[in-house]
Amino acid sequence: MANTGTLFQPLPQPPALKTRLDVPDMIIPPLPVELVDTITVAVTEYSKYDKSVLRAMSLACRTWSSVVQRRLFERLLVKVEKLVDLVDFLQGESDNNALSTHVREIQLYTPVAYRVRDGETPLSLLSALMSKLPHLRSLALLGFPFVIPDSQDLLNTLFTMRKISVHFMPGAEGSLQDFIAFLDIFSDVEELRISGLEWGGDIWSNDCSTASGIREYFQAENLCIQTRIKAVVVNSLHESAELMVLELIRRGPSTHSLTSMKISGGSWEAFAVLSDLLQKAGESITNFQFDIYECTGIEIAVWRENEKKIAACTSLRTINLIMHIVDTTRSGITLEDCAWSRILSFLINTPFSGAYGDSSLNNPLPRLLRRGLVGLQQGINRPLSPPIPKTRFDVPDMNIPPLPVELIDAIARAVTDYSFFDKSVLRAMSLACRAWVHVAHQYLFERLWIKEEKLVSLVEFLESESDNNALSVHIRRPQIYTARRDEDQGTPLSLLSAVMLKLPQLQSLALVGFPFASPPDPKALPATRFTMKKIYIEFYPASEGSSRDFIAFLDLFSDVEQLRMSALNWGEESWGYAPALVLPRIREHFQAHNVSVQTRIKNLEIAAEDPNAELMVLEMVRRGPSVHTLTGIKVSGEYLNNFVALADLLQDAGASITNLQLGINEDIGTEMAVWRENEKKVAACTSLRIIKLDTYAVESIPHDMEGCAWACILSFLSNVPPSLEELHVDLGGNHEHFMQVFAAVEGKMRLDTILGRFSNLRQVTLSLAFQAREGGLLKKRAVRTVVNMLEQALKGTASRGLLKLDVATSD
Repeated sequence: MANTGTLFQPLPQPPALKTRLDVPDMIIPPLPVELVDTITVAVTEYSKYDKSVLRAMSLACRTWSSVVQRRLFERLLVKVEKLVDLVDFLQGESDNNALSTHVREIQLYTPVAYRVRDGETPLSLLSALMSKLPHLRSLALLGFPFVIPDSQDLLNTLFTMRKISVHFMPGAEGSLQDFIAFLDIFSDVEELRISGLEWGGDIWSNDCSTASGIREYFQAENLCIQTRIKAVVVNSLHESAELMVLELIRRGPSTHSLTSMKISGGSWEAFAVLSDLLQKAGESITNFQFDIYECTGIEIAVWRENEKKIAACTSLRTINLIMHIVDTTRSGITLEDCAWSRILSFLINTPFSGAYGDSSLNNPLPRLLRRGLVGLQQGINRPLSPPIPKTRFDVPDMNIPPLPVELIDAIARAVTDYSFFDKSVLRAMSLACRAWVHVAHQYLFERLWIKEEKLVSLVEFLESESDNNALSVHIRRPQIYTARRDEDQGTPLSLLSAVMLKLPQLQSLALVGFPFASPPDPKALPATRFTMKKIYIEFYPASEGSSRDFIAFLDLFSDVEQLRMSALNWGEESWGYAPALVLPRIREHFQAHNVSVQTRIKNLEIAAEDPNAELMVLEMVRRGPSVHTLTGIKVSGEYLNNFVALADLLQDAGASITNLQLGINEDIGTEMAVWRENEKKVAACTSLRIIKLDTYAVESIPHDMEGCAWACILSFLSNVPPSLEELHVDLGGNHEHFMQVFAAVEGKMRLDTILGRFSNLRQVTLSLAFQAREGGLLKKRAVRTVVNMLEQALKGTASRGLLKLDVATSD
């Protein structure tokens, strides 16, 4: 009969999705190349160093392969000893499928031991490599292994590079001549970064290890860099090495191509070479960064003389100066010669012409700097602070545009997720303004934790609220906590009903402990019945109530979408110790007293400590309207009686229940006939789509394999209607016992054959979590034997692409 007049109408099943496994000649429209590239970029950014996903994507189809390979081979990390192999590979590539066209960045790593063990690498090998990479844009060297080759044949071609990064490492740093030869194979470099440079004073004697000595040496040897460099960053470990780099650049064409410089050295000698470079650059350099240290005596005089040269660099737009301060009282440095004084003096000599206007008329910066210098010389600290931002405390009529309500809601939701139990931020948000208070209150009062003894106070508060500013409209998920329950009386259900009447947006209810007692007269309860999305009850031994109280509680609700119960343990009735008599006595008692649950429940989940309590709930549900509204049920069902009650419920439900989760752990033994008689009732539940079974293999072996838990599972599946679409089986316990039982039962009932009955089956998942004897999970090697056995036994299911094995191990 159709299920009419209920809240939850059974929805028609959507059509099963078809794939190429079902229709091999199906035409699937390809994704746009731009979308494939967007997916590839996202994968690359998410897993920068893990290329496994990109490799799998490259095997999808020709379109994906060409797009993915560009990202997969975009960045190569190569050890320098593998350069010869890489060049040989690139030379052997065909033009139709050349991977070299995708390479845009190479990182060459040189171990410290390489130069000591294997010698040096000729630059001609690097030149040969780059000639095979037409789209190479960036080169990074971790260690510098290259030396000038004997033959210049391969160095005739000059390359253009966006970025070159060289990090010199001890033991693999090369020489000055090697470095010049390396740079000379490039005609243009947009950015050159050098770090860890340690060239010492082995090129000249100690008496000329200054800027002038370096300049004389380079003049005599005619040393310079012919590469046109646009931006250079130098971070050396030895001052003379930095001086050499600056002088090499000054003597070459980079003087007129440089636009940006960043120099770490801050000595007066480095500043002298830098000022000569800025003077010669004229109108090219726009940005530079320099460190300034304290200096005394003749160093100050040289500094003052060279800072005037900066005025010739009229293109400067951005300057970043880093000041290093020392204790002037101990070093003998006067305020006039300290680093800050020299910074101000340096800036006064900096040109302010061009786009910034005339320095003497329109630009106030030189005057500010002069005043700062005068104040510093007088010992007055006058920092130039940024302007203080204005707020409504300063300008009361300031117009601040409000944030959209959606953005405020997103902020409140993020705060709630981040600090679930800390409500201080939400309280602060509720005090911001009228627009924020409503949104903040929604999340602040959505979940309400209250002790059972405070329910009376809560009702009084809710009754006293005004309609204009009622907090009750925000409460959606209250949780009531019960510490203990008096033996003689509990909390009247009428009090809970009064609370729910005042909460119009109530969606779920959680009870930690069950304190409520049914009234002597059922007519004393209010006539209003409530609808709830979710009810969760965690029973405590000291506050468990009785089945009569539980039924009266559920009868407060007309419809419940999900009902979950845990630790259920009623003990008010004695049904005897003979298992075969318990269920008949419960049914006889319920029939005599007309016991049932009148609530329409959609999903039921029971985790009972007392199996008899589970039997009572199943029988209450079967005798009420929920038998036709249930769509999902989860029970432990470990004992035969529980399975019998569940089978009767499934039979009476007919075409409503779609999801079933059941535990089968007990070896039935001689009661297998009762099991077989009741499992046939499952065939009447033609709506079953998803079944999840739990079983735990114990070490003891039953006398009769036919009555073991695994045999019960296979026999049960044999009676499941063919509508089944998904099967999940959780296997645990002792793996050796399971293998022995599985092999014995397979001789009579083959799982693969049983699964072949289900034409709509989409997935079979076997989850393996076997325990070791010493505790914990098994290792992969031990579980491998079980996996092999299952794969061998389920070849048919695997060939249909349905089998999935989830294996949990300790390693």
